Amino acid sequence: MDTVISFYKFVPIEDPRALQGELKKFVETACPNMRGSILLATEGINSGLSAPQMEIDAFGAYLRQDPRFSDIQFKESYYEAISYRRMLVKVRKEIVTMGIPDVDSIHDTGAFLSPATLDQWYKEKRPMIVVDTRNDYEYQLGTFQDAINPKTTSFRQFPQWVEENLSKEKDTPIVTFCTGGIRCEKATAFMRKAGFKEVYQLDGGILRYLEATKTQPEIHWEGDCVVFDKRKGLDRFLNPTAKPMCFVCLGELTPAITASRSYEAGEACIPCSEKMELHAKKRQEEGRKKQALYQENRKRVLAATKKQYASAIDMTDA
Repeated sequence: MDTVISFYKFVPIEDPRALQGELKKFVETACPNMRGSILLATEGINSGLSAPQMEIDAFGAYLRQDPRFSDIQFKESYYEAISYRRMLVKVRKEIVTMGIPDVDSIHDTGAFLSPATLDQWYKEKRPMIVVDTRNDYEYQLGTFQDAINPKTTSFRQFPQWVEENLSKEKDTPIVTFCTGGIRCEKATAFMRKAGFKEVYQLDGGILRYLEATKTQPEIHWEGDCVVFDKRKGLDRFLNPTAKPMCFVCLGELTPAITASRSYEAGEACIPCSEKMELHAKKRQEEGRKKQALYQENRKRVLAATKKQYASAIDMTDA
């Protein structure tokens, strides 16, 4: 059984490419069974990994030797199969893409709210706006009670949604959350910059909340949580979801979809199947065009070669 971890930290990294080389070398030599991805940028690190526990422990010890990451905490769950296909260490402009310049996710973010405090606020019925900073398909699988769905398909759309829908709520307490904490932390940095006075982020995201509330009979989370590995989703006890999910869009496969003649068990939903079929046909058509162009060019080359060869014979005879 592999241990699956996720972690991130907004912290200045002056030379992400140098760190990329160091992490690649360590993983290749000390963690040969590790799979997943590590994203690096000047604003920090973001990662999802799976490996045997011994390799996870070795990686954690190595990473925490760096003073920048000495306090990093892993959010852990477990899976009997392989969660990720390959191991990647990449450098990007942002570790989570919002596309808004000058958002200070390192020094100016919303206050952290613990899972216990969030539960207490719900019980007290404290006046607050709870905002899901994830995408629409993630919201549909599960979310917190009374949470607002911005109906975004990309985190890049979140700033515009805030400006259009929350501009009059800058004095209202706003609680944000996401899967592991990284999107809601950056969201609060943007909101702080935009003038919101009281913004909170769920510490460790949904995964930390579910970990902290495993033994509670009732919680304020409803449904399952999308994750970006082969498990697709986790239930409230951090076990792989029993709900059928499309492997392309990660949307839930409803009874109406699975009962359709167009659906094949374990495959994509109907819209994704149609898109894949259209894409396959397009690729086939492009292949045929390339093959036709190749044959046409081949004929031209042969014709030119024959003409050149015939001219050479004529000159020899002369």
